[in-house]
Amino acid sequence: MAEVARKTLGNWGFNLFLGFTILMLILVSAAFLSATAISLTSMWPLAKIGVAEGETFLKTVMKDGVAMGQIGGSRRPRSSSSPWPHPFWAG
Repeated sequence: MAEVARKTLGNWGFNLFLGFTILMLILVSAAFLSATAISLTSMWPLAKIGVAEGETFLKTVMKDGVAMGQIGGSRRPRSSSSPWPHPFWAG
């Protein structure tokens, strides 16, 4: 497509087409990164997602007196006996 733009629109049109393509790639990547960040840091009330408070497949956090399940991220903190340093993203 770029060669067709260069031949039909000239160098000016080719540069505009190239700039538009790069801009669209950046915007689409930013949208997916934003959606990923939101989904990995979301927290929902356990009652709303149908999880009993004693179940342990979600990391639970008390927020404003409501038990919230953290969706995404680390399920549980690492044990202190691990020889590896605690990763910064594991909460």
